[in-house]
Formats: sequence, structure tokens, C-alpha cells
Amino acid sequence: MKKLFALVLSLALVVAFAVPALASGWAQLDWQIPVYKDISLTLTGLDLVQNTAAVGSLYAPLSTYYPVVKNSHVHFYAEVTLPDANDLSPAMKRLLADWALDLDIAVSGITLDDTFTQYKDKAFAGTFNVANYGKVKQGFTVSFGTSEYTTGSKTLWGYECWGTVNADGKDAVVNASIGFYNRFKNGVMVIDRDMDGVADFQVQAPGHNFYGNGYIVDALDSKGKTQNTYVIFPVTGSGNNQKVDQSKPIMISYDGQLYSIVKSTVNTLAFMKDGKYAEGAVYNNLKAVYDKIFGFLGFGYEEANYMTDAHFEHYFGTIMAQSQKITYPNGSIHVNPVDPRLPQTGDNASIIGFAMIAVAMVAAAVVTFKKVRA
Repeated sequence: MKKLFALVLSLALVVAFAVPALASGWAQLDWQIPVYKDISLTLTGLDLVQNTAAVGSLYAPLSTYYPVVKNSHVHFYAEVTLPDANDLSPAMKRLLADWALDLDIAVSGITLDDTFTQYKDKAFAGTFNVANYGKVKQGFTVSFGTSEYTTGSKTLWGYECWGTVNADGKDAVVNASIGFYNRFKNGVMVIDRDMDGVADFQVQAPGHNFYGNGYIVDALDSKGKTQNTYVIFPVTGSGNNQKVDQSKPIMISYDGQLYSIVKSTVNTLAFMKDGKYAEGAVYNNLKAVYDKIFGFLGFGYEEANYMTDAHFEHYFGTIMAQSQKITYPNGSIHVNPVDPRLPQTGDNASIIGFAMIAVAMVAAAVVTFKKVRA
């Protein structure tokens, strides 16, 4: 037993000494990983009265957000920081070049003034009409692209807004978000799914493709180029009621050939052209396209239902985004009116009240009875 223990101990010591020796045999790693900086956003409530003692601004930031009622004024400032071009990752550079960087200012319970003020690196850079970028009761969107970022140096873009609370009884809220979004432009939506600045899918809206009244969803290659591997969804109706047309087949393309997506005679997924089912390698290639596109959409071809531009932007619109929020609390005071009526039967307070009255009456009766007997 002692010999066995000594053998195990010896092996343990060999392993213990071997591990550091093995580790010390590696050469120094020198990857020189670059340090990238993020695009950032701040949102700050400002005082309503100028304060010349405030550093860098005539309006001091709010330390706490005051209660508001209808016709109260609010004042806030959103600032976007774009890092130096040398501090941006390659993916971020591609996104800036090919996708618009959007700043969204959204308000709830607030009507914005007709104009907002823009600042570049803290200096006045113009006054703009909200109506040209959005709506005074909803908010507005400002897009940054390569045209606003030509110098490549670190830049601060600021947006100063005033507004008026438009209702009593609820909080007044400001939401600001900055991000890259997949959106339709001239009937085409290019979609980046993995934030690398390279398109993964392309959607062509009805009236903007060779088919006509249908959506074409195209699976792109690793460089964001078409491979002519797409699915066509015929649609019917209009507006929010637009749906996939069940009277027409959903079509799938591979190698320049279009096939209808159907169910075979044994109720399995099949692809048909000129009355014949695809087989072998052709079937496998079509199935790979099917899996990629319907996997992206999140449903099977039999489940295709409503389909609009808004659906694509809702489910696939955001590439990356960050947001900030400020809330002005509701300052309305609600006073319950005096009600001379007795408490309603069944109310907890009324039950307890009646019970206490009954106890008092019994106690009074006992005292009276004792006095009479005395």
C-alpha cells in the first residue's frame, strides 16, 4: 500500500512540474490587437433658465427631473460622439459607408417646438425645422453618413430641443437612440444580420422587381453579392392588409431556374418545374436555399401570411443600436371627491366599521344592564 501511494505521489509531482515547464515553453504572444472605440450617445435634461456659471453651456444639466403638468416646458440635449476614423473597426467603417447612422429622438406626452438647434463640436451649426425630419408630437430622425463624417476626426454632434407637455396625468418621456438600421430605400432593403458591414440578404418590394406584385428575398454571398438564390412571395391586398397570395405558388430560384414550392404526393416538401419534381443534387441545392431564406424569415412556406415593408423593418430593421431615456414625472395631484354616502356593502373598511359599531353597542348595553341591577 505504501509503495502504491509513493508511486501515485511521484506521478502527481511529475505532472505538477511538467505543466509549468510546458507553459514556459511558449513564445510571447504579440497579436497587437487594435483598440476600437464605440459611437456613443448621451441624453441630458437642461434647466429652463440660463446659467452663465454653467461650464460649457448657458443651461445647466438637471440633477433631478421636475414634475410636469400640461403646458409645462421641457428642455433637453442629445449628443452623438463619432470617434476618429483610426479608432473605428473595419466593420464600423463599412456600416458608416453603406448604412446610414440614424439618431432618433422620440417623445411621448410632449409637443416639440417647431425647430431644433444643431451643434458641431459644441459650436452652433444651424437651426432646422422638425417637420423636415419628423413630427413635433412624435419626434425626428437625423442621419449620419460619410458626407457628415468626411474629416474622419473625432466629432461631437449635439441637438438641443425645447418642448411643451401636452397632457395632464402622465409622465413626459424623451427617448433617444443611435444606431445602424436596415431600411427600405427606393423599394430595396439590404440587410446586415451580423453587424459586420456586409449585406447578408436583400429584399425587393412589390413594384421594384421583375416579378411585379411580390417580394423577392435574395440570399447573398459572403461579399454581399447576389447569387440568384432567392424566393418570390406573390402578394395581394394593400397597406397593412397586404398578404401572401395563397392562390399563387411561392417560387424559389437556383442556377437561373425557377421552381414552385409544393408538397409532394407523400406530403413532403418538394420543388416542381414543368410538372416534374426536382430530384438528387438539384433538390438538395434548392433545399439549401429554402433552409437559408426561410430560416432567416423564421417561418415555413405554408405559414407565410401578412407581408409588408413594415414587417421586414420591424423584424430585421436593427443592426446595432443604443438608447437613452429621460422621464419628467407626472405632477398632477388627484383628489378623491367627498362622498357623503355610506360605505358600500362588501367593502372591507365598511365591514370593519360596522363590526366596531356593534361591539360598542354591546358594551354600552352591558354597562347599562349592570347599572339597572345595581
